[in-house]
Amino acid sequence: MIFRVIVDGTVAWESGVVRGGDAPIRVPAVDVRGKREMKLVVDFAGHSFSLTHIYTAGGTYTVAIDIADDDTSVSSTHTVTVEVPVPESGLAAALPIIDNLIATGKIPRGIGFLWKAEVIAAQVFIGRGNEAAAVRVLEAEVAQIDALARCRVVRAIDVAPLRKVLVDAIASLEGVQGVRGGFHGVKGAAGARHRRGRW
Repeated sequence: MIFRVIVDGTVAWESGVVRGGDAPIRVPAVDVRGKREMKLVVDFAGHSFSLTHIYTAGGTYTVAIDIADDDTSVSSTHTVTVEVPVPESGLAAALPIIDNLIATGKIPRGIGFLWKAEVIAAQVFIGRGNEAAAVRVLEAEVAQIDALARCRVVRAIDVAPLRKVLVDAIASLEGVQGVRGGFHGVKGAAGARHRRGRW
């Protein structure tokens, strides 16, 4: 921290940076004759903090932030209310489906965590009003599901419920009714066309 004595808007004395465990500081005599205002100001020496939290469901949340000084046992609590827009309701169903796929061993844990992160990212974009970005994230996730099913890393039948939730969310975000078609064949390295899968 930095301590400052400010007299009539002018810094009359400054401590320099003081850290926990430093010797106590002594404020020298400051001439205040003829002055109108004197303040002792504490600056956190350029230190600050920020909080980030991604809410996975819409609603009203009360957030309490506790700040404490380990050296002096002084603490303060600041409470704020956060309003999170309700994301695409069908999209919220994707997270429990992914959790179940991980828990039952039907998808590798790392892939499950990636897919959850993508769903949460899409929800954040929706919450910020950026539906186009949400659609791009969800389309990429559907493409991953399709590719992994084609490569037999996951079984198409196991991931079909997740894929349907994602595709329906994309259609809803685009304002289109109905579900897009099944996964499409792609050209492999040798240019051969893979056969079309069924969903």
